[in-house]
Amino acid sequence: MVFDHIIYTVEEDLASIILNRPEVSNGFNIPMCQEIIEALGLAEQNSQVRFILFKAVGKIFSVGGDLAEMKRAVDEDDIDSLTQIAVLVKSDFKNDEADSKTCHHGGRWCCCWGYC
Repeated sequence: MVFDHIIYTVEEDLASIILNRPEVSNGFNIPMCQEIIEALGLAEQNSQVRFILFKAVGKIFSVGGDLAEMKRAVDEDDIDSLTQIAVLVKSDFKNDEADSKTCHHGGRWCCCWGYC
């Protein structure tokens, strides 16, 4: 599958999700979050995947939210856009583990946010 804002690859038991918006320091926007969630779904469906590595193109992993997109939403009073990204993040990126470097999805795979 080809994505616009991330690169998703699988090699043996390792899936890689690579943030690919270096021009905005890999700032998260709604399409990027949707693509990450879709890639996580692909990893979940692939019984060979046991690990997921998050990396990024460029010098900066991520600045967090795309501030230019947030400013646009505020200027246009676009409340839906302002809340949609929070809902996306809360729904699928939630990590209940004490160690913020890893998360376990049904006990089958773990994620590494570039710390390994």
